[in-house]
Amino acid sequence: MDFCLSRFCSIIKKNFLGIGLALRATFELIAMSMSIHSFTHTLCVWIGSPLTGGFAANQVTILGLALDRLTAVAWPFTYGKKNKNLIAAIFSFAFFIFFAAIGVSLWGIDPGTSSQCSMGVNAGPLFATTWSIYAQLTALFVFGTYITMLCLFYRQSKVLSLSMNKITQQQQLQQQKPGDIGVIARNKANQNKEFQKTQKQIKLTILVALILLVYSICWALPTAIWFFFNVLDPKDLTRINYVTFIQGFITPLGAGINLYIYIWKHAEIRRSARDTIPFLKQILHDKTFTNPNT
Repeated sequence: MDFCLSRFCSIIKKNFLGIGLALRATFELIAMSMSIHSFTHTLCVWIGSPLTGGFAANQVTILGLALDRLTAVAWPFTYGKKNKNLIAAIFSFAFFIFFAAIGVSLWGIDPGTSSQCSMGVNAGPLFATTWSIYAQLTALFVFGTYITMLCLFYRQSKVLSLSMNKITQQQQLQQQKPGDIGVIARNKANQNKEFQKTQKQIKLTILVALILLVYSICWALPTAIWFFFNVLDPKDLTRINYVTFIQGFITPLGAGINLYIYIWKHAEIRRSARDTIPFLKQILHDKTFTNPNT
């Protein structure tokens, strides 16, 4: 269980989002074709439940990726041993959140009908408040973890640079004083091995930085605006509905972009793109990408 498993967990959640979008779109098409304009609250919540559960679980997997990178940067040489329990816990918690989000949306639901079949209008009374608190907390945890990771990343890079300079100085001294060449050679080999491990974690960290950037734009920012409007004037539903609509559009878009980032790391897709679009040959050169498993 390592970074690959984290990516696998996230891809599963993206699949739930895709299924939810397909289900919602199919329902809308059927309703339009049959001129249905009145929906029960329970039906609308069940139609939106895969999408809502997927959104909620996706925040846990994003947090898991950030924690995974924090572990890798903090302990680059023992990475893979320390994070097994962490990844297993994140995986289990994500599925718990998926079903918990659906349960909260159904709790205390009004048995009446509505002309608008959306989750926000039809969900139970606890859903809006619970969702708002959950969204803000996950965003804060993700950014807090990310900032901590960057601080450790800077410190590790500085220590690594000093260590490499020290080895270089030892080599220069050894050239002037022939002697224990074997010790220097072993130190150099060990240092190179450690350097390669650290470089691998650095490159994977950059990948996660891209994912977190998409997360910031497509989830954290609209969620913060939605929360601000709810606090400022909860009775002004026009602004809140506009933000909800935008969030409902760009959140799946962000999930798709993240999935694209994962898939794009595979060499076969890069080669296909280079063969299809000539000007990408230089941009998508294999040396540009760093995943050793591709």
